[in-house]
Amino acid sequence: FFFFFFFKQKTAYEIKECDWSSDVCSSYLLAFNYLRLIVHIPLQLQQAVLFLSRLSIIGIGILFILQLQGRLNKAGKVLLWGIFLPALIMVKLGTGLVSQIIFVFIYIFMIYLCFRKKITWKTEVSGVLVLIVFLSVKTEFSMLTWRGAYADKSPIEKSLLFLNMAYSGKELYEIGLEKASSRVAHILSFTHVVNLTPETVPYWRGKTYLTLLWMPIPRIIFPWKPTKTLGQTFGHRYSFLDPSDLTTSVNLPQLVEMYANFGVVGVIIGMFLVGIIYRSLYEMLCHPKAGEGGLLIGAFIFTWLANIESDFSLVFGAVIYNIVLLVIISQLIRSRSSAQ
Repeated sequence: FFFFFFFKQKTAYEIKECDWSSDVCSSYLLAFNYLRLIVHIPLQLQQAVLFLSRLSIIGIGILFILQLQGRLNKAGKVLLWGIFLPALIMVKLGTGLVSQIIFVFIYIFMIYLCFRKKITWKTEVSGVLVLIVFLSVKTEFSMLTWRGAYADKSPIEKSLLFLNMAYSGKELYEIGLEKASSRVAHILSFTHVVNLTPETVPYWRGKTYLTLLWMPIPRIIFPWKPTKTLGQTFGHRYSFLDPSDLTTSVNLPQLVEMYANFGVVGVIIGMFLVGIIYRSLYEMLCHPKAGEGGLLIGAFIFTWLANIESDFSLVFGAVIYNIVLLVIISQLIRSRSSAQ
């Protein structure tokens, strides 16, 4: 409750027409994103490095807000749509994770919706088409860039591979629609878990939630923090993976996780509690005193919350960690703006 009221009162700052973080920091953070892919990062520093690499999207959000307000000049628009956003997409594709690109578009869409207050049919159609294109090649692209012929290629080469795959497949839309529906609903994995639990596979009884106790703590502070391997454990526990497969990770969606731990009661109570968390975050981030800084942080956090196909501790542990650091950054920006 202390943190809630602190955030409600202290996060507001206004974006200036020449805000420092709209161009200089975006450049540095995008370069930081790229270096993260080609330089070995010690395990103790990976969480902090990952957070810093994600901040580049904040600079892009600032530029987009300025454009929506009519305060972004032509040079700024060129930086946003011609350099920063394409560069970020290229770097994200360099990880082999197509979902990271989808999160970028969700972030931009959230900011757009806050200013325009409506969704046009053109926006809806464009969003569906983008989703279909990205999901149609997701699996094959990940296999080639993680363990295949493109595993050691640069982010630029991986980006070109993705473009070639996305626009050369004859069954693009059919495959994309099928995968899009399965990724959104998770009905297949949910049905499989319901059929096996608890008759064949016993309830987990809260074990998967224990990692939330140490997930927000940076490894540099907690060097002996256990490595999270739930994706492997879940995949083998419910026979999604071959026993000899020791590398593939199977996401455990939050709704499926509730049932796998406590059955129907877990789903009912768990969805109620998650709803309370979402509403609390909404009240914390979406209020008049939050200002444009609150909007940027809110869009950043809720974009991460859109990752419902990952387990509870992975998503909400990162939310706790990100909110704390973003509040600190917001205060520094606010203090600097006040000094000017």
